[in-house]
Amino acid sequence: MNLPKIPKKTRAYIESGAPEGQRNASLMNACCQLRDASWPRQVIDDVLMRRGRLDGLRDSEITATINSIMSQPARSPISAARHSQPAPMAKYRPA
Repeated sequence: MNLPKIPKKTRAYIESGAPEGQRNASLMNACCQLRDASWPRQVIDDVLMRRGRLDGLRDSEITATINSIMSQPARSPISAARHSQPAPMAKYRPA
């Protein structure tokens, strides 16, 4: 199955996990990225359930996080965000 691309940070989390103290936030961020990249729900469930379990999270925590994120609309498409340019910074002028 060909899946839409995701950021390197999200891929690294899926492959390597997150340290204690960052596990829930990392799961949540990854779920947002996968949802925004239009990954199929079943794939998101499978990938994040496996990762969360490997990180030591309870199934109920993982499921609640995924359901919460997936109940919200996706942010702007991940491909559009990747191609946008940041606004130039104004030059600093000391007072």
